[in-house]
Amino acid sequence: MVKRYTDAFRQTVVSEIVSGKWKSVWEASRVYQITGTYTVANWMIKYGYGHLLNRVIIVANEKPEEELKKLRRELKQ
Repeated sequence: MVKRYTDAFRQTVVSEIVSGKWKSVWEASRVYQITGTYTVANWMIKYGYGHLLNRVIIVANEKPEEELKKLRRELKQ
């Protein structure tokens, strides 16, 4: 059975990936139960976001200044 997705749904998934809601196209595929290995990746390319497929997302818990102060305190000890 072939699944068909509406254009609005495809654009929603792509915009959520671009905004950072999902870490990767594969995470979005899993959440929305989208079958096909490259289905969402192809949507990214179709809507002009193919350049983001190999991006790296860094999640930081602290502001850089606070982290620097913390590391300096640890270094003094």
